[in-house]
Amino acid sequence: MHVVLAFDKFKDALSAREAGVVVARALRARRADWTFDVCPLTDGGEGFAEILTKAAGGKMQSVEVSGPRGAVVTARYGMVAARRIPAAALAMLNLPALPAKARIAVVEMAQASGLALLPADQRDPWQTTTRGTGQIIQAAMDAGARAIVLGVGGSATHDLGLGALSVLGFQFRQSNSRILRSVAPKAWARLARITRRRGPEIPPIRIACDVANPLLGPRGAAKIYAPQKGLRSADYLRLERESARIAALLMKACATPAHLCDGPGTGGRRRSRLWTDLCPRG
Repeated sequence: MHVVLAFDKFKDALSAREAGVVVARALRARRADWTFDVCPLTDGGEGFAEILTKAAGGKMQSVEVSGPRGAVVTARYGMVAARRIPAAALAMLNLPALPAKARIAVVEMAQASGLALLPADQRDPWQTTTRGTGQIIQAAMDAGARAIVLGVGGSATHDLGLGALSVLGFQFRQSNSRILRSVAPKAWARLARITRRRGPEIPPIRIACDVANPLLGPRGAAKIYAPQKGLRSADYLRLERESARIAALLMKACATPAHLCDGPGTGGRRRSRLWTDLCPRG
């Protein structure tokens, strides 16, 4: 018998590949005549970049970036030749026509902004940002990526991506027009306006997200995902109100329809379509 072992990760315990290897070892000890293929899976969280990059014959790159609470971490992302991606998968990305030698970056939010990077007593969505994720995206752009596939699972953040956007050309201003340097939710009360400065065009970004939650409401990001990131129940309504206000500022800055944040997936591990629709504008 030939067995395919296709596991996702066991959060805070085993990677997807490690889980498959453990099970293969246990089964092989009892069924010496069986053969096995270990085929790790990913839902957009931990392991996303490495699994997809290896599957497409790409190469992993390393870069030092800001972690979810500012400490420097070494993050990895993949670079894959577009021609190595199966046609069906490439069609799903719905990218503009790319040259034959074009490379696509595979970026994993959990590498820079992940929950696994923080011990339990350091998990607090008021304090964490996605700045490091933006730094990975910038590194991929500098390395020549013509498009980016971003897996957003496993994050420790609820900053609506402002940290990442601060690296990619957005500015955040207080009511007195001074720049707000920290865009973690703890500083949102001082945020009055979002603008964009001129800079290099951002390539198309496609989000890998396995849930359909909206940004706001009883099935939204703050209600469903923020508690696992350290949100106290007493702070939920405050975070929800501020999320609605900041999302409105962001959509105004990008001339994006206000109803976008009500769409399925916009609250998945933060948002999915909001990023997809904002970032390709360059």
